[in-house]
Amino acid sequence: LFVTAVAKAAAPKLAIPFEGDEEYLKARVWGAHADHHVYYPGAIAYPTDAEEVSKLITWANEHGIELCLTNGGHSGVSFSKALVIRMDRMCSVSVDPKAKTVTCGGGVKVGMVDAATRQHGLATTLGNCPMVGVTGAMLGGGTGFMARWQGLTIDQLLSATIVLADGSIVEASADSAHHDLFYALKGGG
Repeated sequence: LFVTAVAKAAAPKLAIPFEGDEEYLKARVWGAHADHHVYYPGAIAYPTDAEEVSKLITWANEHGIELCLTNGGHSGVSFSKALVIRMDRMCSVSVDPKAKTVTCGGGVKVGMVDAATRQHGLATTLGNCPMVGVTGAMLGGGTGFMARWQGLTIDQLLSATIVLADGSIVEASADSAHHDLFYALKGGG
């Protein structure tokens, strides 16, 4: 109850189910590993924008609460943390057909981007599994059907809005003040 009460105070617009809550029972199992692993976090938060993610991270830091972020759940990360931040509600996708670019939220899945780009006769180099989160697929390199022709997904990254571990929100791109973070995201070192 402590986790739930303080997290709601940090970001009151969030849905934060807790053990025993019907929504918690639905949300506690994730993606590809659901057959083999059931996770029991202290609370699950569903932010809708970077500011809410920032509030949650800041709150967790201030109270020494362990946390985990997830998008698709297609990973081996342990979700049995005190607070799991699920990006599922950050699912906006916009396509600029003239610039041939896609802007998407932190909870977008590969299939959502495929559906949006297809409407404009475009395609991406994203992964082959529609249920995988774009952020994880991209930051993991991203290999899809077009990778040999167009390169890895991460090669196509132009910019990113990032909530840092201290809760601050930054914009990273090749020509931004955070160009070093941008190149780190792309695997530079």
